[in-house]
Amino acid sequence: MRNFTVIQSAFFAGLLGAFVSGPRALGQPFVEVLNSFPGVVYGAVEWGDFDNDDDLDLLISGGTSSNVLTRVYRNDRGGNFTDIKAGLPGVVALGGGSRWADFDGDGDLDVFLMGDAGTPLSDLFRNDGRGVFTRMNAGLAQAYTGAAAWGDFDNDGDLDLFASGQNQFGNLLGGLYRNDGNGVFRPVATSIPSASYGSVCWGDYDRDGDLDLLIGGMTRDGATCRVYRNDGEGQFADLRIQLPPLDNGNATWGDFNNDGHDDILLIGTFSGARVYRNDGNGSFLPLAGSFVEGYDCWAAWGDFDNDGFLDFVAEGARNGQPSFLLAYRYDGTAAFNAVNFSTSGLLAGQVAWADYEGDGHLGFIATGLDNLGKRWTRLFRNVLPNRNIAPTPPGNLSSAVVGGGVDLNWRPGTDAEQTGGLTYNVRVGRSRGAGDVVPSQSSASGYRKIAQFGNVGQNLGWRLTNLTDGVYYWSVQSVDNGFAGSSFAAEQSFSVRRTNNPPVADATATFPLVISVNSSNASVVLDGSRSSDLDGDALQYVWFANGTAVPLATGIVAVAVLPVGTNSITLRVSDGFAQAQQTISVEIITTSEAVNRLILIVTEDVEKQQALVAALSSALRAIDRSNPTVAIHQLENFQNKVRFQVAPLDPALAATLIQDAQEIIDAMNGAPSPARIMAIGRRANGETHVEFSAMNGPIYLIEASTNLVTWEKVGVALTCPDGRFEFNDASGTPGSRFYRVVVVP
Repeated sequence: MRNFTVIQSAFFAGLLGAFVSGPRALGQPFVEVLNSFPGVVYGAVEWGDFDNDDDLDLLISGGTSSNVLTRVYRNDRGGNFTDIKAGLPGVVALGGGSRWADFDGDGDLDVFLMGDAGTPLSDLFRNDGRGVFTRMNAGLAQAYTGAAAWGDFDNDGDLDLFASGQNQFGNLLGGLYRNDGNGVFRPVATSIPSASYGSVCWGDYDRDGDLDLLIGGMTRDGATCRVYRNDGEGQFADLRIQLPPLDNGNATWGDFNNDGHDDILLIGTFSGARVYRNDGNGSFLPLAGSFVEGYDCWAAWGDFDNDGFLDFVAEGARNGQPSFLLAYRYDGTAAFNAVNFSTSGLLAGQVAWADYEGDGHLGFIATGLDNLGKRWTRLFRNVLPNRNIAPTPPGNLSSAVVGGGVDLNWRPGTDAEQTGGLTYNVRVGRSRGAGDVVPSQSSASGYRKIAQFGNVGQNLGWRLTNLTDGVYYWSVQSVDNGFAGSSFAAEQSFSVRRTNNPPVADATATFPLVISVNSSNASVVLDGSRSSDLDGDALQYVWFANGTAVPLATGIVAVAVLPVGTNSITLRVSDGFAQAQQTISVEIITTSEAVNRLILIVTEDVEKQQALVAALSSALRAIDRSNPTVAIHQLENFQNKVRFQVAPLDPALAATLIQDAQEIIDAMNGAPSPARIMAIGRRANGETHVEFSAMNGPIYLIEASTNLVTWEKVGVALTCPDGRFEFNDASGTPGSRFYRVVVVP
């Protein structure tokens, strides 16, 4: 571990004067709060709601004057914190890798620890939801004096880990670990070097939909600070931008000017405090006058004055000068102004913002050594009058499934105090409200369990890959620069199926021959009820006529008006993943043509045909004279002659001739007598059985409704003996729907 130097001198408020354009009056923003936290050095502090009670608790690790510790303090509100005796191993390490994360997606925050626990330690501790933390023995490289950061680098939804450091022999270890679930983290070979005495931070600086890495510290080649662009498939490219080398400090992403691009805040031995503006084309430009020397430093972004812009707090020291602990306020015009809140400085620790009181103001905690060598953990309350109001949720959520992945999109939320710069936090789960696929690390109400930006940055869309088959539920919330989360947008869902059985389109239940009464067109029942899907997916039905691209009708059963002649009808069905179609022919003929076809059957199949042909010819002449009454009378006469003459010799042929004649009669008669529902019951297979009586001949549609207002066609009735008809509804249970019978005109 590095040695540190205690500066025996008074607080020097002007230490970072070169960083600012001049002070700006703000009033006293912070007051120190008395606390019982142990003073620590070379450790880590991070806020997180481990017990899901919608207030931020504290994870703290480091070295006291007598021992090494890691503790979890429960926030009991009112400025009161209680050590829960979590039993976590104590660790100490400059850079400190103690971090909260819901790595298993079960809805509560777990802990990652890195540091010196007598021997190097790097491991996960799962939270069982009751504040009991169990070591996972995840097989990570055992290192200390390093740093760690959580982020989903491969877009599969779960949190991956970058953790690297140095062991007791001075060897640099660790790197990128892919979260494979069940506490298993697999090393991923990359070009990113391991580093110690520094920091790592994930962020999508180029807004291309995947997380890039900002890393600084001591590598095998010396001190460095680099940005690695994520090119997918575990490939990272060094941008080779001109950032000063980092040692004993940290670098972090944040969009200080709300222009939509993540900038860099960097502080350390070789850099001092600097802000680099991301110009959006891969270049990072230093703000003018933003240099100051320093070592054993730490800095953190946060909008403490609730003006919508990121400010920051920093601690550290420089050679020959006292340590500092100062807040810097961004004035909205590319300058940061030091805010003196009358406190002595600290070094060799960390700072972390949080609205730990839940009052809409960011306070912060700071650890480290003062100028007299005393170890501190200091808590500060924000006393500015204006409070932060959470943003509104995003809108217009949409999803598009692509193979085994999905593209999620939304419209931006809004914020009364902040124009631009909102980040977004996505939640995806296999059940409603869950986050087991993409943990949001927020409560159901939108309360942020960690004081951090949203998990997808400022993007208005995000792609997830390598999803297993199934139904997923998702939502997204807005997060402002004070780390306040909006409520979640109305939850949406999508389905993924990489092994999908395509549907089968079947339109053969449609009657292929229909008689037109007006000699121009006829209403036809298009019936797709014989279509099927092996996976049981809900199907969408669209009908097309004669090769046109404009749909003729939609629905499993539909009524369409078709002209006289042969019509080519195509049924296209979709299960949301695949389509299938079938084309059939539906012929519309006039009553005269129907009688002529009946005459042709008689002349071909009946031996003594004269009397039958005479009756049909008389009917044909009556039709031509527009005398339907006489035509119907002659058709009924034909039926009687068939019964007497043909039925004794060929019953099957007689039945066909009688039925064909009856269809012509029904077409000429117009609307039949009303149908009467006789019974509705439940079959052994769970289907609803509808039975009714009506006149034979017409086609009867069954419509269903749940409210007697909106009706949908659900099928075509089947003809039974003795004027009875029946229909079986596989989608309804008795009592869940109302039914009515509709006659096709």
